[in-house]
Amino acid sequence: MQHQKTERSHKGWTPTEIKMLRDGQIVPGRTAKAMSIMRSKIGASPKRRPWSKAEDQMILNGIKPEGRTDIAIQNRKHVLGYHGKLTDPTGQVEINFASPAPQAAPEFKQKNHQAPKHAEAHKILRLVNALYKGGYTPAEIAKTQNIKIETVKAALALLKNL
Repeated sequence: MQHQKTERSHKGWTPTEIKMLRDGQIVPGRTAKAMSIMRSKIGASPKRRPWSKAEDQMILNGIKPEGRTDIAIQNRKHVLGYHGKLTDPTGQVEINFASPAPQAAPEFKQKNHQAPKHAEAHKILRLVNALYKGGYTPAEIAKTQNIKIETVKAALALLKNL
Protein backbone atom coordinates (compact mmCIF):
# COMPACT_ATOMS: atom_id res chain seq x y z
CA MET A 1 0.00 0.00 0.00
CA GLN A 2 1.41 3.32 -1.01
CA HIS A 3 1.01 6.44 1.10
CA GLN A 4 -1.18 9.05 -0.51
CA LYS A 5 0.06 12.56 0.07
CA THR A 6 -2.86 14.84 0.71
CA GLU A 7 -3.04 18.53 0.12
CA ARG A 8 -3.60 20.24 3.46
CA SER A 9 -4.14 23.90 3.66
CA HIS A 10 -2.37 25.41 6.63
CA LYS A 11 -3.68 28.70 7.69
CA GLY A 12 -0.96 31.05 8.82
CA TRP A 13 -1.21 32.89 12.12
CA THR A 14 -2.15 36.53 11.88
CA PRO A 15 -0.66 39.18 14.19
CA THR A 16 -4.13 39.60 15.74
CA GLU A 17 -4.35 35.88 16.55
CA ILE A 18 -0.86 35.89 18.06
CA LYS A 19 -1.80 38.90 20.21
CA MET A 20 -4.91 37.01 21.37
CA LEU A 21 -2.71 34.05 22.35
CA ARG A 22 -0.32 36.32 24.27
CA ASP A 23 -3.32 37.79 26.11
CA GLY A 24 -4.49 34.27 27.05
CA GLN A 25 -7.60 34.41 24.88
CA ILE A 26 -9.11 31.62 22.80
CA VAL A 27 -8.65 32.09 19.07
CA PRO A 28 -11.81 31.23 17.09
CA GLY A 29 -11.25 28.72 14.31
CA ARG A 30 -8.16 27.17 15.94
CA THR A 31 -8.00 23.89 17.80
CA ALA A 32 -6.84 23.72 21.38
CA LYS A 33 -3.79 21.74 20.27
CA ALA A 34 -2.86 24.30 17.60
CA MET A 35 -3.18 27.13 20.14
CA SER A 36 -1.09 25.21 22.65
CA ILE A 37 1.68 24.57 20.12
CA MET A 38 1.74 28.21 18.98
CA ARG A 39 1.73 29.48 22.59
CA SER A 40 4.75 27.29 23.22
CA LYS A 41 6.50 28.60 20.09
CA ILE A 42 5.99 32.27 20.97
CA GLY A 43 6.74 31.80 24.67
CA ALA A 44 3.23 32.59 25.85
CA SER A 45 2.45 29.36 27.66
CA PRO A 46 0.24 29.91 30.70
CA LYS A 47 2.26 30.34 33.86
CA ARG A 48 1.64 28.01 36.74
CA ARG A 49 0.23 29.57 39.86
CA PRO A 50 2.72 29.27 42.71
CA TRP A 51 1.74 27.27 45.79
CA SER A 52 0.91 29.40 48.81
CA LYS A 53 2.10 28.62 52.32
CA ALA A 54 -1.54 28.12 53.32
CA GLU A 55 -2.02 25.48 50.61
CA ASP A 56 1.18 23.71 51.68
CA GLN A 57 -0.01 23.76 55.29
CA MET A 58 -3.38 22.32 54.26
CA ILE A 59 -1.63 19.40 52.57
CA LEU A 60 0.62 18.82 55.58
CA ASN A 61 -2.53 18.84 57.77
CA GLY A 62 -4.13 16.21 55.54
CA ILE A 63 -6.61 18.50 53.75
CA LYS A 64 -6.96 18.71 49.97
CA PRO A 65 -6.70 22.37 48.83
CA GLU A 66 -9.40 23.61 46.47
CA GLY A 67 -8.69 24.96 43.00
CA ARG A 68 -5.89 22.51 42.17
CA THR A 69 -5.98 19.42 39.98
CA ASP A 70 -5.50 16.00 41.56
CA ILE A 71 -2.20 15.51 39.73
CA ALA A 72 -0.94 18.91 40.91
CA ILE A 73 -1.83 18.01 44.49
CA GLN A 74 -0.17 14.61 44.13
CA ASN A 75 3.02 16.26 42.85
CA ARG A 76 2.98 18.83 45.65
CA LYS A 77 2.51 16.07 48.26
CA HIS A 78 5.64 14.43 46.85
CA VAL A 79 7.62 17.71 47.00
CA LEU A 80 6.50 18.27 50.61
CA GLY A 81 7.21 14.66 51.58
CA TYR A 82 3.63 14.01 52.75
CA HIS A 83 2.55 10.40 52.24
CA GLY A 84 -0.87 10.33 53.92
CA LYS A 85 -4.35 10.50 52.45
CA LEU A 86 -6.09 13.85 52.14
CA THR A 87 -9.60 14.80 53.20
CA ASP A 88 -11.75 17.09 51.10
CA PRO A 89 -12.45 20.50 52.64
CA THR A 90 -16.11 19.43 52.61
CA GLY A 91 -15.36 16.73 55.18
CA GLN A 92 -15.40 13.75 52.80
CA VAL A 93 -12.64 11.35 53.76
CA GLU A 94 -10.73 9.23 51.25
CA ILE A 95 -10.01 6.16 53.32
CA ASN A 96 -10.17 2.63 51.99
CA PHE A 97 -10.30 0.08 54.78
CA ALA A 98 -10.99 -2.83 52.44
CA SER A 99 -7.81 -4.80 52.07
CA PRO A 100 -7.63 -8.49 51.27
CA ALA A 101 -6.87 -10.70 54.23
CA PRO A 102 -3.81 -12.90 53.94
CA GLN A 103 -4.69 -16.48 52.98
CA ALA A 104 -4.08 -19.00 55.72
CA ALA A 105 -2.77 -22.47 55.05
CA PRO A 106 -5.63 -24.96 54.41
CA GLU A 107 -5.01 -26.84 57.68
CA PHE A 108 -5.48 -23.62 59.68
CA LYS A 109 -8.64 -22.35 57.99
CA GLN A 110 -11.58 -21.88 60.30
CA LYS A 111 -15.22 -21.65 59.37
CA ASN A 112 -16.93 -18.28 59.88
CA HIS A 113 -13.68 -16.50 60.67
CA GLN A 114 -14.20 -12.98 61.98
CA ALA A 115 -11.64 -10.19 62.05
CA PRO A 116 -10.27 -9.56 65.51
CA LYS A 117 -11.71 -6.65 67.50
CA HIS A 118 -8.46 -4.70 67.17
CA ALA A 119 -9.03 -4.44 63.40
CA GLU A 120 -12.19 -2.38 64.03
CA ALA A 121 -10.35 -0.25 66.59
CA HIS A 122 -7.59 0.35 64.05
CA LYS A 123 -10.17 1.61 61.54
CA ILE A 124 -11.56 4.07 64.08
CA LEU A 125 -8.07 5.29 65.01
CA ARG A 126 -7.19 5.97 61.37
CA LEU A 127 -10.47 7.78 60.76
CA VAL A 128 -10.24 9.93 63.90
CA ASN A 129 -6.59 10.74 63.17
CA ALA A 130 -7.35 11.87 59.60
CA LEU A 131 -10.28 14.05 60.63
CA TYR A 132 -8.49 15.54 63.64
CA LYS A 133 -5.48 16.44 61.50
CA GLY A 134 -7.96 17.91 59.04
CA GLY A 135 -9.05 20.45 61.65
CA TYR A 136 -12.17 18.82 63.05
CA THR A 137 -12.90 19.00 66.77
CA PRO A 138 -13.59 15.81 68.72
CA ALA A 139 -17.27 16.80 69.01
CA GLU A 140 -17.54 17.32 65.24
CA ILE A 141 -15.87 13.97 64.58
CA ALA A 142 -18.23 12.19 66.95
CA LYS A 143 -21.29 13.84 65.42
CA THR A 144 -20.38 13.43 61.73
CA GLN A 145 -19.10 9.86 62.05
CA ASN A 146 -21.75 8.67 64.52
CA ILE A 147 -19.16 7.66 67.11
CA LYS A 148 -19.41 8.24 70.86
CA ILE A 149 -17.45 11.30 72.03
CA GLU A 150 -15.71 9.12 74.63
CA THR A 151 -14.45 6.85 71.85
CA VAL A 152 -13.09 9.82 69.91
CA LYS A 153 -11.34 11.21 73.02
CA ALA A 154 -9.87 7.79 73.81
CA ALA A 155 -8.61 7.44 70.23
CA LEU A 156 -6.98 10.89 70.39
CA ALA A 157 -5.34 10.02 73.72
CA LEU A 158 -3.92 6.83 72.18
CA LEU A 159 -2.68 8.73 69.13
CA LYS A 160 -0.90 11.32 71.28
CA ASN A 161 1.03 8.53 73.02
CA LEU A 162 2.27 7.04 69.75
